This record gives sequence, structure tokens and C-alpha cells, in this order.
Amino acid sequence: TSFMFPYASSVNQNVVLARNDEFKDLKTMVTGTEYELLLNQRLNQASDAFIQLKDLAEKISRQNREVGRRQSVTDMVLDFVPAVIFLIDAERNRISWVNSRIKGMLGYTVEQAEGGGTKFLREILPSEDLRQLQQAVEFFEKRKGDEYKAMLHIRDAFGEEHKMNTTIAPAERFEKNKIKSYICIALDVTRQTETQQELKQLLRQMTTDTNSDSVVRSITRRE
Repeated sequence: TSFMFPYASSVNQNVVLARNDEFKDLKTMVTGTEYELLLNQRLNQASDAFIQLKDLAEKISRQNREVGRRQSVTDMVLDFVPAVIFLIDAERNRISWVNSRIKGMLGYTVEQAEGGGTKFLREILPSEDLRQLQQAVEFFEKRKGDEYKAMLHIRDAFGEEHKMNTTIAPAERFEKNKIKSYICIALDVTRQTETQQELKQLLRQMTTDTNSDSVVRSITRRE
């Protein structure tokens, strides 16, 4: 069994204190040489890191400005195109985004369309057209193609029906090819369709009317 004298702990404390005094003296001796060099080295490293961080921040800022500029150009193009462009959430069956053309062409605000949920979509589209949208989703999920054509009959804010020649394409997918959202580009062809119907009716009249010469003259007459 080891034996320690009663005063051993006090001796050890005195040794530690003496060693601390030596370290303080050593630090005092190297303050003007190694200590300052080490300090300067650390300051230079911190300065370099700050410059790199500043450069990185400026780069990110430039990228953000470029992304913002591109987004502005994209928004301008999407709003300039003479078509209603809307993104439909396939899970919730609602419009999640639409361009501002919807106001001028159909009389609805962007807020009405995006905040209307499933109810809004059911109010502006007949059940047959809603089934067409579902068929488009099934078409994409079965990998039959990436573009689906449909003639939608969209009811505007004033109760009038618009024939919209619509191109549908998948926008986002979940795993296992399930459609998350799809985009619709709807071009109003109501007037064009009405004009075609009027021309067909006029053509039938010309072919059945015994006095077709008068019909031809009425068409070709210049004021």
C-alpha cells in the first residue's frame, strides 16, 4: 500500500503555481516574435476568408438578380401570349397558377382563379371537359405522350361560353410516373369557330339556292 505524506497535496499545488508562472514568463518572451507572427497569420486567414465570403455573397446576389430578371421576362412573355395559361394541381384538382390574361379574356382575376379551389374549376368547366382533363392525366401516366389536345368550353365571369383550343402537358411528376401537376395553354377560338360555321352555312345556302348568283354578288360587293 502506497503512503503519502500529509503535506504532499500542498507541495503539488506549489509546483503547479510555479509552472504557471513559467508559462506566463514564456508568453511574455514570445510576444514580440512568434506570438505576433501567429496572430498576424490568423488575422490574414480571417481577412482572406472574409474576402472569399464577400465574393461569394456578390456572386449569389448577381445570380439572384439574373434569376429575377429572367423571371420578369418569363412573366412578361406569359402575360403577352394571347392565351390563358394555367397550372392545375392534379391531386387537389384546382388551379395553382394562372397568367394575368385570364382577366381580359374571361373576366376573372388571378386571385379568383388561384384561390377558388376545386369549386372554381367545376364552375367554369362542364363535367365533360373535367373528364377530358382526367383523361389527359391518365394519358400522361401511361406514357402515351407528353402532349394532349382538347377543346374546352370555359364559362367566363359573365356567363358566356368560350371555345378554347387547349394544349395540355405534364409539369411535375411524383414517383412511379404519377402526375403531380399539368399545364394548360388555352387559346380562345370562339369567334373563329363562329365564323367558320357562318361560312359553312353560307356555302350550303349557295349550293341549294336557285338564285345563287345574287348570293355571290352580295358577298363580293364592295362598298
